[in-house]
Amino acid sequence: MIRTEEEWRAFWSHLPTRQTVPPIDFSRATLFAVVGGGADAPASKPLVVSVNDNAGQTVVVWRREPDVSPTDEKPFTVVAIPRTIEGPVRFERQQ
Repeated sequence: MIRTEEEWRAFWSHLPTRQTVPPIDFSRATLFAVVGGGADAPASKPLVVSVNDNAGQTVVVWRREPDVSPTDEKPFTVVAIPRTIEGPVRFERQQ
């Protein structure tokens, strides 16, 4: 979960992209990011399926999408939602 410009810039600096950091109005939005790849799933891209409130806890459900280009060393996805998130956040991987 990314809530500030500083966190956003730090996250972006670790990604394999040459694009400049996209501007985000963190007074209005919270970002959720999932990074794919790795030894257990090198050819998969993460996809956020849903973001839900479950008894005061935010649950981010995501799954892996196959068929990532071989050049995508570190595929990722970022989702922005209205800045209303309070309390704990849990990421659940959907099979």
